[in-house]
Amino acid sequence: MKKIFSNKKRMLKFFIVGLSGSFVNLSIVWLGNLLFTKTLGETYGSVISIALAIIISIFSNYVLNYLWTWKDRRLKESAPFFSHLLKYYLASLVSAGLQFLIAAASILFLRKFIFLSCSELPIFWKLSASFSGILFASVVNFFANHLWTFAVSDAKESL
Repeated sequence: MKKIFSNKKRMLKFFIVGLSGSFVNLSIVWLGNLLFTKTLGETYGSVISIALAIIISIFSNYVLNYLWTWKDRRLKESAPFFSHLLKYYLASLVSAGLQFLIAAASILFLRKFIFLSCSELPIFWKLSASFSGILFASVVNFFANHLWTFAVSDAKESL
């Protein structure tokens, strides 16, 4: 654990990538709410928007992490991009699930206990719920990808 936290440069890169992914995620939540809430209703429109945002932001984060954060740990085999992509999505399942549950539960809580009289939850609160899920899941995601997706087989590690 001490070795992971001593790798501050890699963690900083990861969180910079995560910040860009947060922008992608929140943009998709916002856009999805514009497109889906009117036709599918408040709950389904929000849930679909959050799910799409997670899927798309995981891919954008993967590309940036592959090219920048863990460029020194890429596989040497013939299809490293897709090998790592599969591992990245598998590693991200847990964090994506946590993000989704936190965001969806927050939205349901706000609808049930805070915004009772509103026909639609204000977008600021939907984005806040999504961002709270992102923050928690990003820590889990770093460890999963550092220790498994982009793991090194020897003790040497370069930045």
